Amino acid sequence: MSRESSEERFLREYEKRGLKPLHLLIAFSLALFRRYGALNLGVTMLTMEEVGRRLAKLALREEPGLRDAPMQRVIDKLNEMLELNSVLRAEVSGGELVVRAGKDTCRVCPKGVGELELPGVLCPYIGLVRGFVEEVKGLRLEVADPKQPLKRDGGLCEIRYRVSGAASP
Repeated sequence: MSRESSEERFLREYEKRGLKPLHLLIAFSLALFRRYGALNLGVTMLTMEEVGRRLAKLALREEPGLRDAPMQRVIDKLNEMLELNSVLRAEVSGGELVVRAGKDTCRVCPKGVGELELPGVLCPYIGLVRGFVEEVKGLRLEVADPKQPLKRDGGLCEIRYRVSGAASP
């Protein structure tokens, strides 16, 4: 039985996940920056938060009623803008926002798409969702477990945020 080559794996994931070149740019850039020691989770979270805030400004311009929309609609809008994942769900319960993303349907995963082999987490959603939601909803989000901000549960990746009042200006 022959082992699947890197190229075969790449092409299979490209087709399976419905990737576009922009998705590859994001996933492989994150993975390669990390591989060559120029990126870590903290930097990824901070930069993606800022990207999320800027995207939120565009989203609010397109859809001013988004501020008052249910949280799932806010997450759907972010997903529509970037076509991140075919499975991206939000749930608010007990002072927490829980975002679940399909592990095998994520289009920007540095591991699944970008072939990152180093240990640890480098998920762009952690900061992206935080910045986007804070800007749109005026909430303050804190990652519930900073030591393990992303947990895998079967076919889903899960990020939990503690939700508090207004975001700082």
